[in-house]
Amino acid sequence: MVSGLALLYMILSIAEIFYIDHAATLAEQLNSMILSNQFPSMAQSTQLQADDTTVGNISWITLIVFLALLVMLGAWQRSLTEALGSVGARGAVFRRARYRYLRVVWVLSLLFSLFLQATTTSGNVNSYQDVLNHDHLYMAFCAARAGLGLLVLYFARRLRRVADEGVGLLNGTYVPD
Repeated sequence: MVSGLALLYMILSIAEIFYIDHAATLAEQLNSMILSNQFPSMAQSTQLQADDTTVGNISWITLIVFLALLVMLGAWQRSLTEALGSVGARGAVFRRARYRYLRVVWVLSLLFSLFLQATTTSGNVNSYQDVLNHDHLYMAFCAARAGLGLLVLYFARRLRRVADEGVGLLNGTYVPD
């Protein structure tokens, strides 16, 4: 379940990049129209606002999926703690799985998600060029968030593999590959 949520988190981050790219392309078209002394229609401006709303909604969904991922990580850690029993066994498994890095990555992901949620919309802009600049920067941030999601997925899978091995050793059911 944790891996599935981490994968969904990455997919949503990448999908958000595509929606932002669509909005940036439209803003670029509208900007070039203005520069050539043509004025965009109300429908085109409305479409740009609708794209901004879609990006905001995807950003909220991504944040909700990430929070669900954190809840699942917490539940998984609790069940893992019960399965491993002693503090020494738990510490050995967490050290071997590099759990500290998983923690750092998910904290960074949380901070990044909150930051991106706060900067989803372009806010007060003076021109379509301002929208373009914001959208290109936001796309880079979403790509970084997807990269952090990939790291969460990697470390969660690593913890799963090491934990299964540790529980198997404790129960006497471990068979090396």
